[in-house]
Amino acid sequence: MNFLERVHFFVYNDNMRKIKHKPLSDKELVLLQGKDIYIDFILRTGLRISEVRMAISEWKNNPEKTYVTIHTKMSKDDKNTINFTDYVLKNILPKLKLYSVRWYQNHIKEVALKLANIDISPHNLRSTFATLAHRQGVSLEIIRELMNHSDIGQTSKYIYMDEQSKIQALESIERALKFEPSKSFLENKIIECNQLRLEIQKQKRRTKYLENELFELGKEHGQ
Repeated sequence: MNFLERVHFFVYNDNMRKIKHKPLSDKELVLLQGKDIYIDFILRTGLRISEVRMAISEWKNNPEKTYVTIHTKMSKDDKNTINFTDYVLKNILPKLKLYSVRWYQNHIKEVALKLANIDISPHNLRSTFATLAHRQGVSLEIIRELMNHSDIGQTSKYIYMDEQSKIQALESIERALKFEPSKSFLENKIIECNQLRLEIQKQKRRTKYLENELFELGKEHGQ
């Protein structure tokens, strides 16, 4: 393989990696979310397709549990605990069936093509999970744990930063530098001020009451 062939090889593989890890767009997410329980399950848990099968199998053996323990990708000796939200426990897990990994892969592709006319894999759903979590302020370390990655560098490949996200980040820095209080900050300060005002009024009434008491006592003692 000559130099140009090696460059082409690395560029091609880098592009394939980016496509593989590209999250769903907002429009694609609207078209797919809530339409298929297997797609929803990965979007809400971030599991690998092989872990999906293990999780379903483990949960069906003990459906009273709110979590399952499965073997990790790194080593069969290592285990990872997968926690589920109430929504997943009540609305998704009871409906999932135990099929082969290949069946899940083909099913996700078929549903995505039918509903959104896109060609995706479970990796795209995991990337969507990681990207949405990151946008909601979840730390990279927590996302790494949820996705069962060995290091944060691996996790960062799944997080997609579009131009809007970059602009929002810059605007956040601008607000911090200008010390512009957020709406929630102002609301909390208003509540604190109102509570303080009520406390002052209460103290004034208390002071007035004590002054009257002293006045009456002075009259009784002829002062």
